[in-house]
Amino acid sequence: MAKTIELCGGKYLYLSDYNRVINAEVKDFFLANERNQKITVSDIDITEDLLQRKFLDLPMTIFEVTENCNLRCKYCIFNDNYQHYRSINPREMTFETAVKGINYIFSKIKNRSDKKFNFGFYGGEPLLNLKLIRQIIEYTKETFKEWELFYNLTSNLTALTDSALDFLIEHNISLSISLDGDQANHDAKRVFADGTGTHETVLKNLQRILDRHQEYFEKKISFMAVHSYDLPLENLLEFFKNNPLVQGKSTRFNTVTAYGTDYYKLNPFDVEKKLTEFDKTHDRIAWKKRMGKRLSPVEESLDRQISAATDFLKKRSLSTLAQTCLFDSRLFLDTQGRFHACERMNNTMSIGDVENGLDFPKMVDLLKKFQQIIKETCSDCEVKFMCGRCFKPVASEGTFAIPDNYCKYQKRGNIRNLERNIEYREQGLTKKTNTNKVKRFHQFVRVERGPKNAAIIDFLTGNLFQVPVEVIDKFNSGNYREIDEFMQVVQDEKLIIEIDPANWIPAVEFEREIGKNEIYDTGIELHVAEGVDLEPALGKFRGYSINKIYYYGEALPDIGPYKEKIELAQINFEECLSRATIQGKFPRTREALVRFNSRYNSCRGTVIAITADGKIRPCIHSRIELGDISRDLDNVEDVIDKFEPYWTFTKDKVEKCKDCELRYICFDCREIAIRQNNCQNSPNPLCKYNPYTGEWGT
Repeated sequence: MAKTIELCGGKYLYLSDYNRVINAEVKDFFLANERNQKITVSDIDITEDLLQRKFLDLPMTIFEVTENCNLRCKYCIFNDNYQHYRSINPREMTFETAVKGINYIFSKIKNRSDKKFNFGFYGGEPLLNLKLIRQIIEYTKETFKEWELFYNLTSNLTALTDSALDFLIEHNISLSISLDGDQANHDAKRVFADGTGTHETVLKNLQRILDRHQEYFEKKISFMAVHSYDLPLENLLEFFKNNPLVQGKSTRFNTVTAYGTDYYKLNPFDVEKKLTEFDKTHDRIAWKKRMGKRLSPVEESLDRQISAATDFLKKRSLSTLAQTCLFDSRLFLDTQGRFHACERMNNTMSIGDVENGLDFPKMVDLLKKFQQIIKETCSDCEVKFMCGRCFKPVASEGTFAIPDNYCKYQKRGNIRNLERNIEYREQGLTKKTNTNKVKRFHQFVRVERGPKNAAIIDFLTGNLFQVPVEVIDKFNSGNYREIDEFMQVVQDEKLIIEIDPANWIPAVEFEREIGKNEIYDTGIELHVAEGVDLEPALGKFRGYSINKIYYYGEALPDIGPYKEKIELAQINFEECLSRATIQGKFPRTREALVRFNSRYNSCRGTVIAITADGKIRPCIHSRIELGDISRDLDNVEDVIDKFEPYWTFTKDKVEKCKDCELRYICFDCREIAIRQNNCQNSPNPLCKYNPYTGEWGT
């Protein structure tokens, strides 16, 4: 039985094993259908080669230029309330350490095509070591002239001098400023060493920046607002809503962590009261969105947490380490020259140093330990697909351990955010109506409109129906009497439910755009011709998920660990022609197929073909050459970069097909179109359907 969570008073259900939010009315129909597949979760084959390749795209390095600070913020991780973190002290990074770190990083990423890189400066208070920041910027600009470099600095803004400000403006350095709302909230936690508040100093320095250089202030200033649960949230929200110095400026909202610290023993709060406070805040955000009112930057940050629930609902398969950075989102260099996964990690889990470089075996070991903890702890959790998989909250003394109550509060927060997400979507669709109930296609029915006909695709049974678009328009408008015959059919097929408009959410839309990292993580389908030495070729793809291997030959080779994934293929081009003829007969369709075809080419999406002479092509029959096995497979990532435009060439980019209601269930052979018309964008010449007339030819 699927794990089920009731949402919004039972109106909706979250089916954990399927990662689905459904209307409660269709639960039995959904679960009774064998075509629905549970979400698959796969392990990542964590290897040094994988991490080396991931590191190639590293976007950012952050320097801990000093461990000193002129403030003694009460929630700071560098005080005695937090385990496994250093204390505030006078130690500073040397220029020699910084240069060794920079040179090592650029020696690893020098061959990538994207020549953009970000440098961040962190502390302590980084402005206390402005000399080193100057040296780093001068050195990197002079040494890496072919790169486009960006610089940002995180500051409490109390140590800002005129010369420091001139330097920040001159080098266009983005400045992220810690500011916790109104004076009462801010000064309760963010204090100088003598205990006095810093709010007035921060605002005065903000005004100085605005007076000195308005364009810099408008384009380069952002804020980080930290909320401590023992303080009123409303004070912080009102400040960022009303103060003219911060109105409309980018603001990240964070809360003081409750894990790995004694902080909240010293600053207790009422959990239920705080949860109610957040609920009221989110209710107000929902109301403002419904009324078309502008959100403050902090409200936008809170709203993004709720909107993110839509993204995870789109996932139909995941890896164990989904959402976990594989040491590739940033790199933190501390004052002693040790590398860490990020600036938030504790001091006991360094992953290398400037003398010896990154310790890739240790990184592999840490990731494997982290993956094992997730498998042991999270496999049976009802919200396992909603939960972020970040190292920081579960990092302890050189290893990982999930803190007491961590899962309890994460689960509660994730479920509430999901409920809010549903409420937002619900409110966006609700219209005033005189009828209590209307008929709707249930959320597993997808309707694709063409110029003449519409395709009704039922993902539960796999059936497809084509009807004139006028019928769909009449159904949507409620003119059921004019389409009696159609209504009888869809009711017999159980395609509609009668429902209150307020008690309805649609299916999550497919995400059409694909990010570069997602392409790298997508499972590859290898097509290999007889004559290729298969085992060493497959070895080049270690670290990538290989979904299927088609071997074009007389008999299957024995390749051990890939035995279950390999299949004999003897399709010649003439057989491809017969498969590519489109005459109106389609196999039963699946949501996974439609989802794939809306993002990838239905034939060559994620395919890498290797011909008998060692040529790397987008299709085993293609004449397009994208590499050679003898020279190019040593850097698989570069090969995959070349495949991206072929993988993602969907029918939305093909003439005639882009207007057809059947484009996402239809097989596409680009090779036929290219051979006959010498044009990538031309339609399949073997297609017998005219979407503009809705007629099939012979």
